[in-house]
Order: sequence, then structure tokens, then C-alpha cells
Amino acid sequence: MRAGFGLGRLHHLFSRADRSRVVGAALDAGFGHFDVAPAYGEGLAERELGRVLREAGARDRVTITTKFGIPFRAIGQLPMSVYFALRAVGKITKKPVGANYARRDFSPGVAVASLDASLRRLGTDRVDYLLVHEPLSLEEFRRLGDTWAELRRQRERGKVRRYGVSGEAEMILEAEREGLLPGEAVRMIPMCKATCELPREWFERDEAFVFNIVKYLRGSFGLGRIDTRVLVERVAQAMPACRPIFATNDVDEVVRMGAVLASIGKPGGSEGERGTGANR
Repeated sequence: MRAGFGLGRLHHLFSRADRSRVVGAALDAGFGHFDVAPAYGEGLAERELGRVLREAGARDRVTITTKFGIPFRAIGQLPMSVYFALRAVGKITKKPVGANYARRDFSPGVAVASLDASLRRLGTDRVDYLLVHEPLSLEEFRRLGDTWAELRRQRERGKVRRYGVSGEAEMILEAEREGLLPGEAVRMIPMCKATCELPREWFERDEAFVFNIVKYLRGSFGLGRIDTRVLVERVAQAMPACRPIFATNDVDEVVRMGAVLASIGKPGGSEGERGTGANR
């Protein structure tokens, strides 16, 4: 099972030591892929992932997905006390001081600038996957022509290995039907009814990541904790050809996930393998 680990909530941990323990535990558990974005913690998730990978000398044994298009200020590089204070002010005033999830900018220039900034925060010369981050409408897909061309150029320059889009399943499927996605585009979609109804061939024809797994399965099982083994096995049964993205800030849970994944099949694995991934 090719398991990936999502860092969308890493910035909820105040302590750098706690953040290091989570990422380090994921590495030790055998996760061979990490999912981040500039908007996750306003740059903090990328910065912390890059730091831990450098300290562990692990960059060359993992793959990384990052994204672009959600405007943000890089306040994640500030001291954590200042960072959390600014986020609190933003919630009280209902004015975003970091990432603005109500807006998008997928223009070619923004794509290149965002990629270069991500590479600096990650401390690497390339990312394995660069994704358009959650378009808000089909019209935004229709305006991506020049951006796809720019992403191809970045791939030719060796700064990106694959590119594609992350977003709502129904919208991505509609964009596919309208021919708005390049044939080589990687897709990242949440686990939902539409995702679970997709044929295995949809996942097998190219790489497709699945996230939001715990949230969906909690709805299926009812509220409350889901046993780790049941969680992982349910994903493997429902979508055996996908690459799931698992995520948690609970180090013990990371360890349990690693044990279950190892019992099913080695997580991570080489890029030539097929299987599942992790949840965010």
C-alpha cells in the first residue's frame, strides 16, 4: 500500500518539537509521500517538512506534493506566539490574515512564484507533484490553459515531476468530461460518495490521490473513533488502486497506522508500484 501522509493540520501544534515528532513518526512508520501546500499554516507546513527531512537526510527517499493558487501571507515563518495571535485576530475580525480560502489566483506568474517560494521553504530543488489548489468553479478550469503550459515548462526544467489539480471530486470529474484537464494531469480528490463509485480503471489509468478519509468514514460508521485497522482496510477495499492520504497529529496513531500498513503491504514504495496512499 503506497501510503501518503498529509500535513494540513501540522500548524495546529504550537511546539516545534511536537511538529518534529509527528513528521519523524511518519517517516519511521514508512510513509514515503508527504502532502503539503503553502496555505497550510501559511508556509509553516512546508518549512517544517523541509527542516525535518534535512535533519533526517530523508529527502531522496520520499516524494512531496505541494500546491498553489490560494492567496496567503507567509506568517508561518513568524514566532509561534505571534502566528497564533494573528490567526486569533483574523478569526475574531473575520478578516483572514493568512490564507484566504475565498479567493484563488492560478495565473502562470503566480504558479511560478509560488513554486519557487515552496522550494525555498522545503529546502529542495524540485517537488514531485505540483497541483492547482481547489478551483472554486468550472470557469476557473477553463482559464487554466496558459497555466498548464507553464507547468509543462517547469517540468521540463526539472523543478516539477508531475502536475495536476486538487479539488472537489464532482467538479474535477465535470472538468474531465469537458476536456479541461491535460491527459497527464494528476488528480487529488476527497473521499466521498462520488469517489467511492468511480471504477478502479479511473484510478489505474493515472495517479490519483484521495484525502478526507477519516471525515467521510466517520459519517459512514457514525460519530466516534474509528479503529485504525478498520480505517485502513476499509480504504484498501473501497478503492484498491487509489493513493490515499492519511493525516493525524497524534504520534501514537501514526505508529498504529504504520503497523497496519506494514501488515497489508509496505507503505510508500517506489514510484513504479501501484496501490493506496494516506488521509488528511
